[in-house]
Amino acid sequence: MTMKFKIAICDDEQNQIDYMASIVASWSAHAGHNCEIRTFASAEAFLFEYEEDKAFDILLLDIEMENMNGIELAKRIRKDHNRAEIILSLSGKVMKWMRFII
Repeated sequence: MTMKFKIAICDDEQNQIDYMASIVASWSAHAGHNCEIRTFASAEAFLFEYEEDKAFDILLLDIEMENMNGIELAKRIRKDHNRAEIILSLSGKVMKWMRFII
């Protein structure tokens, strides 16, 4: 059964956006789903569009972005839209930082 998903990818690093978009597109093709993938370079850019269209099914949010991070963005989204699945991602720079803590 083909399902349709509207997916947002929000990350301040273009290479991470491209990587996540390729993974989502590959999964979509393999599973036979129809996915509309929208990409955003900042939380603010996402919120600008989100104010006009809240019909996202899945949100892939970078946990560390300039100004507003993925956790803050997820909290704002949850205030008025509980339906979307929110997935927080760790970029390479966060993983490098965490390696020194662990």
